Amino acid sequence: MGSKKILIIDDNPDFLFTTETFLKRHGFAPLTAQDGKKGLELAQQEHPDLVLLDVMMETLYSGFEVCKRIKTDPHLQSVPIIGISGM
Repeated sequence: MGSKKILIIDDNPDFLFTTETFLKRHGFAPLTAQDGKKGLELAQQEHPDLVLLDVMMETLYSGFEVCKRIKTDPHLQSVPIIGISGM
């Protein structure tokens, strides 16, 4: 069985880098996207095992919109999402 794919969607490049590095060191296969649109595209292409999602993104798709779209996609609706916020 391969490494678990974890998709990180966050508009903070420092957070993406740090989280990606941490996950790689612990045997996971992280995927990163700096905005909601790219995150949705990656989710549809890669079918991650988990999504870490910044809920307060100020991009085209907010974190809540990304969550809604993932949970209404029949191919992704079972993927767990953990909401993250710096607030």
